[in-house]
Amino acid sequence: MKGFGLAACLLLPSLAAGQGLIATRNHRAVSLTFYRWTPGNVGLESGESRWSVSWTEANDLRAAGSNLEDCEVSRLLLEFRRALPSGLEAGLELPLLARHGGFLDGIIDWWHRNVLGWTDPLRDASPQGRATIQGPDLGSFGSATGLGDVAFVVRRSSGPWRFGVALKLPTGDAGQLLGSGATDLAAAAERDWRLGERWTLHAYGAAVLQGRPTRLRGARDVAWQAGFGVVWSPNSRDQWIAQWQHEDSALRTGVAPLDAPHRLVTFGYRRLLGDGLVEAFFSEDRDLFNGSWPEGANVGPDFTVGLRYEAKVGR
Repeated sequence: MKGFGLAACLLLPSLAAGQGLIATRNHRAVSLTFYRWTPGNVGLESGESRWSVSWTEANDLRAAGSNLEDCEVSRLLLEFRRALPSGLEAGLELPLLARHGGFLDGIIDWWHRNVLGWTDPLRDASPQGRATIQGPDLGSFGSATGLGDVAFVVRRSSGPWRFGVALKLPTGDAGQLLGSGATDLAAAAERDWRLGERWTLHAYGAAVLQGRPTRLRGARDVAWQAGFGVVWSPNSRDQWIAQWQHEDSALRTGVAPLDAPHRLVTFGYRRLLGDGLVEAFFSEDRDLFNGSWPEGANVGPDFTVGLRYEAKVGR
């Protein structure tokens, strides 16, 4: 997968820019301690500022080797972006995290049984409402709440292209798995192609240079990301989105189910509100295909739901 997203962007033809993808990522608790590029933010007009707030709830249950991940993560992300001269924009990402037992366990059991048509033996045998991450390859962590790792982002738009770099600082408590304890650096490219009047295709690629974490072991030097998706706009205000996202595992543990590619499928809805917008989405991991198509969906939280609101500050 190395360089896949960037290569795909170069090979596809040029079309006009359109509205972006859902601005989300893989919310596995271990992965959240490292920076990942999130697609979707369209370029700002000259002098424009925008802020957004997003809430994401991700429930995960995974047993691999002697490692167990069973928890739910609530993530509140505050973002601010400001247009600068020469097509540049600067942004701040401030995440607040809460890891706990959550409320999605029963909903996921119902989803598996009544929508996907099967049940998970591990979930059937596990107590609901548990918050634990433990094992020789992951460490030992329980419930925790606090500030995550803050990131500064610079983007530049050029026609249908968007380029960006990000610097993540170790502001979260690594001892509580609220951050990695290290600095990350990311670079990304995104592109849009208009497919007629109602459809837009999007693709992006990114590379994240991961700093050496203080509590977790075996961090990759570089984590590669790639993704693509389509946006259907039946009218001037409503948009429906389907997207696929890949990222490397943050750690190399030697345990295949933990190190496998992290891939999610996300479905979302966006409503444009004058100078603002609201989004709702959910993401599925390998359970979407009952593990039979890892190229389509693989490692990630069992179920992720989210809401996001964005508005213009002024000129």
